[in-house]
Amino acid sequence: MIHQMRVPWVCGVVLLLGFVVSCPAQADIVFSIAKVTPGPINKGTDAVFEVLGRTSVGTQSFSWIAFDVVLSRSDGVGGVFTTHTNNIGGFGWFVETVGTKALFEGQSISGFNSLGTADRAIGTITLSTVDPSVLEGGYSVSLSIFSADDGNATVPTSFAGPLAYSITSVPEPSTVILLSAISLGVAGGRFRRWFSRSR
Repeated sequence: MIHQMRVPWVCGVVLLLGFVVSCPAQADIVFSIAKVTPGPINKGTDAVFEVLGRTSVGTQSFSWIAFDVVLSRSDGVGGVFTTHTNNIGGFGWFVETVGTKALFEGQSISGFNSLGTADRAIGTITLSTVDPSVLEGGYSVSLSIFSADDGNATVPTSFAGPLAYSITSVPEPSTVILLSAISLGVAGGRFRRWFSRSR
């Protein structure tokens, strides 16, 4: 009697496991930011950043992605966003740049509409440090309010963390000339001493 009661229960567990195994696993989309321009940013110049996407495992298709790119300082001291480019084309895709924040939102219809485990550039954005209010120092850029959809359901998303960048001052031309003159004077003095000793 007990043996006969266990058989339907075991069958139920086997059927449930078969259903779970047959369901395709959904991969998380992991967003990150990379700096394309090497080294520190010279004050008065521009720098380019890439927003990257990848999956935690396997491949994940998407029909819609949205995120905000935000600078750590909202007062423009660490620069402001100016231009942008999209690597995903589709109906309704747009980027709105508002000072220290850029809003990405759109729908992919064809072409680039899936991500694998390798980072792939979703778009680029330019940071300008031309404004006089920009100060040298350390800052960061990050993503917020990020989300994705595969057309049927929300795709789990995460962010790899903020990216640090630094702004440095470029010496004025007069300072460069002065430093060059001092260097030449020091080199000339050493040459004279060496020359007088070798005579």
